[in-house]
Amino acid sequence: MSSPLFRPVALGIYLLFFIVGIVGALVLPTFSLFLAKEIGVRPLLVGLVFGGIALASIAYNHWIGHWSDKLADRRPLVASFCVLGFIACAIFALSRNYWLVAATAILLFSLSMVSFAQIMAYSLDYAEAEIPAERIPLFNAIMRAQIAFAWVAGPPAGFLLASYYGFSLSYSVAAALYLVVA
Repeated sequence: MSSPLFRPVALGIYLLFFIVGIVGALVLPTFSLFLAKEIGVRPLLVGLVFGGIALASIAYNHWIGHWSDKLADRRPLVASFCVLGFIACAIFALSRNYWLVAATAILLFSLSMVSFAQIMAYSLDYAEAEIPAERIPLFNAIMRAQIAFAWVAGPPAGFLLASYYGFSLSYSVAAALYLVVA
């Protein structure tokens, strides 16, 4: 029998973490540049969007995390949040209207980032049910390493895509990756 750390479900969880990490690492580091250069807004308006994303993410994660702990299966929730992320990134790719982009970032993109916490909770549920207790720290380490790998590769990839091909392609790639996870 194979190690529970390398069963298909565990490998899928690692891949989900990597892809969701890549999406965040493609979008978040380039978003201020997108707002300032592509849309042409003042620094205050850039800061307002990021403040709104942070506050909305905190509220969403708190409320949804409490509610989702009662669910039997988090996977439909993760898929729903990733579909919202797809919609948000598609709007970023297509729109240059500040108010639409700002509202999308605060209301939809911040909600899509809940998918990360839900994948983490799902992985904990999996670990507690399928992995021996002494191997759970290794499972968590492998899982978290995927985020680290994503954040090493993602920002340079995001800036390269945006610099050479434009923000539309960069955010289209992020949208497509959200669909892969969904």
